[in-house]
Amino acid sequence: MNNEYDQAYEDYGRMIDNLLAASDVKKAFLTKGSRRWTGKVSDEFLREGLSHLTDRQLRIIEMILFENRCVEDVCRSMDLMMSDFRSELQEMRRTLIRYI
Repeated sequence: MNNEYDQAYEDYGRMIDNLLAASDVKKAFLTKGSRRWTGKVSDEFLREGLSHLTDRQLRIIEMILFENRCVEDVCRSMDLMMSDFRSELQEMRRTLIRYI
């Protein structure tokens, strides 16, 4: 991984470090076609913030957290340039900061 991907991964990690506090989050994600996992997040403010993210942003979270994909793979599979990925992270951060 190059430095740009490392930085994006680090930025992403800081934003979601509390996301998996509830043990039922991944189990809820595994219910196909469902975004119920967002309701299992224990922090009520983070849960509210997640409800304001776009489907694309939630999909990025799901791919990295629940499918164990790397940033490079997420970019490739979603047809995103690294700059687009970073923009999505920045927008997620701005949205979540309003609620956390």
